[in-house]
Amino acid sequence: MLAQLLRQQPAILPYLYDECLKSAKATLTSSQDCIRLLGTVLQAVQQTFLIVDGIDECEQKERKAMLNFFTSTITSDDIPPGKVRALFISQQLSDIKTMLHMADSIQLTKDHSELDIRNFAVRRAFEIQKKFKFMPDPAREHIVKLVCDGADGMFLFARLVLQNLHHQENLENVYKELHPDTFPKGFDQAYVPTLSHGLYPLLTMHRYARIVDRIFNNPSLAQRETAKKVLGWITFSKRPIKWHEIQGATCINVQQRIVNFEGRQIPDNVRDICGSLVEVLPGDRVQLVHTTARQ
Repeated sequence: MLAQLLRQQPAILPYLYDECLKSAKATLTSSQDCIRLLGTVLQAVQQTFLIVDGIDECEQKERKAMLNFFTSTITSDDIPPGKVRALFISQQLSDIKTMLHMADSIQLTKDHSELDIRNFAVRRAFEIQKKFKFMPDPAREHIVKLVCDGADGMFLFARLVLQNLHHQENLENVYKELHPDTFPKGFDQAYVPTLSHGLYPLLTMHRYARIVDRIFNNPSLAQRETAKKVLGWITFSKRPIKWHEIQGATCINVQQRIVNFEGRQIPDNVRDICGSLVEVLPGDRVQLVHTTARQ
């Protein structure tokens, strides 16, 4: 972030250079130094618009420190209102929601992305038709329909599928990819033929791996075991499980064959236990955030 601000505001270079000399360090590694420098720079520049994505992927301690800094800086009496504006993009975790309770929030669903996916598919389908000159208009329109129907609100699916079609060597191969037996039924199939053309699938899988690693490396043994059970139930359920069903299952002690509703209920929210791997649907139904998370 400091590097981006420096590129836009070269006048802050002397200050940052002097601070670097004072620290006698080649790289900026101290979080306290980062907070101090960034706070000073944000006060010095005329106006700043910040976009911070993936806060839910940070450790809870890290995102607390990050959000505390930004919220205190934005609302500081030393900075005029509107001088620093910020957009935070995240899954709706309870601690993030609490720390940003004074901020306006917008919740995006797949319905919000459908028009964007269609517009993107139309443009890319024209490019595919331009590359394969003998492709008729009905085939181009069929591509758009297949992509929009299969995306399920996921922009990345559309991008991968259209990219795969554009990389085909000839029109015959394009038609083979469009065949019902070949065309991907979901993202988990869409990423397979495109591994050689980009890192998007690998990055998506890496993101889930990081979240799972944080959950299963939780220092609390009890929370780790609870997360394993809950994620197992959610993953293998044929339909979204309701939160009260999960609570009911945890109240059963299989070994002793007893049910203890009061003593064994989970006090935490499911998002606190399983992080951004899950989402809560209307009616307190719980499911994985996307089918790709099953992998």
